[in-house]
Amino acid sequence: MDIRRSSIKADTIGEMSTSNRPYLSFFVIEHAEHGSAALEEQHHGGQHYRFLNVTGRWSAKGTRAVPLLAWTDRQEVEAAAAIASKARDRLFKVSLLSGDSLVAEQFAAFNERHAEALLGYLPYGTATAKKQEELRVKTLDCASAVLRVHRATDAERAQINRDEGRILQQAHRLTVFSAAQFLTDKKADEIIALLEAGDLDSEEKLSIEDLREAVRLAKSYA
Repeated sequence: MDIRRSSIKADTIGEMSTSNRPYLSFFVIEHAEHGSAALEEQHHGGQHYRFLNVTGRWSAKGTRAVPLLAWTDRQEVEAAAAIASKARDRLFKVSLLSGDSLVAEQFAAFNERHAEALLGYLPYGTATAKKQEELRVKTLDCASAVLRVHRATDAERAQINRDEGRILQQAHRLTVFSAAQFLTDKKADEIIALLEAGDLDSEEKLSIEDLREAVRLAKSYA
């Protein structure tokens, strides 16, 4: 099975598949300079991409719960990309995803009810999605705190530990030590797996390798 990605400037959809699965093609809006994608390229090589989803955030791929926004008309997606670029004050481009391993349910045809997603991040619509978002933020905050304390010099470490502890207490009612404990928990493990798969967005805060290092450190503290 194969997924092809190309800029619309290439004007190429690709060869027809010989697979029994349907060959699908969708235009999407791509964030070509997304920080977490760049970090993945730096650490792991290859090319990594982020595309606009129905929540106004950026994902490596869509899911049934949070599909990517998709278009079939080139002029319409170019107009949408221009709106998003102006609203967010950075340039986004249009790409074409095609292949026989694409799943139709992981894409949502753009319509008027998705218009606000072009302008910025939207609130999550379900209790489950809201809880997942809370855990995503908590996981990133805990990992960041553990890394900052670990990477501090001996002279800085006590002050940074206090600073991070104060931030964690205000945001999540945690200490740096309990943040490390949280990173070894099953809930954090599930969130990190979603971040690694690109189903959730680290929003350019940490790379996947940073998250893995934070978990290794947390386990050494336990």
